Amino acid sequence: METGTARRFDAVIFDLDGTLVDTEPLHERSWEIALAELGLTMPEGEYGLYFSGRPGIQICLDRFGMSLEEAIVTSDLVTLRYWELAAGNLAPLPGLTAFLDRLNGVPKAVATSARRTSAMKMLGELGLTAAFDAVVTADDITHGKPHPEIFLTAADRLDVDPERCLAFEDSPSGLAAARAAGMTCVGITTTRRILDDAHHVIESYEDELLPLLL
Repeated sequence: METGTARRFDAVIFDLDGTLVDTEPLHERSWEIALAELGLTMPEGEYGLYFSGRPGIQICLDRFGMSLEEAIVTSDLVTLRYWELAAGNLAPLPGLTAFLDRLNGVPKAVATSARRTSAMKMLGELGLTAAFDAVVTADDITHGKPHPEIFLTAADRLDVDPERCLAFEDSPSGLAAARAAGMTCVGITTTRRILDDAHHVIESYEDELLPLLL
């Protein structure tokens, strides 16, 4: 990650779903299944606007007016249905493993709206558990994305100034969170083409922009 003799960034922070692995279709389907079991529906188009990138409990509280207890139960049900769909069917995004190898020695973290158990299971399925120095999840914070807390927490755990961090995200709420934390944001177009809060946009980890950016 050298440009000349100096790094442009001291750490790199990644979202998980949609950024390290393309799971958005599975997540959307797991929400549809779980909500149907509860007699609820998700209006067409709402997933990308209000669900993607946000913690499940927060979604249940904000979008469905559930009590905290109901929100926890529903979030757990969504996670259960998700893993019924996803187990054994996950792979890192193209070029990601080589990109992480290139960042060898650079502090790296995951900042995900997933619960810790699910996040660690996901990293295990991808074979990426050892690739990161810190993993910050919905269980570690009070305010979910688009609030910057999760990215600020990740930077703190890496002992790096947020302004010296490069953040990779695929969702508008995640990009807003990283930008609010003062980080340089790279949007990856895994799940959507328009990422207004991104400073830079790439199509994959094989994008020609990355060597220039780093």
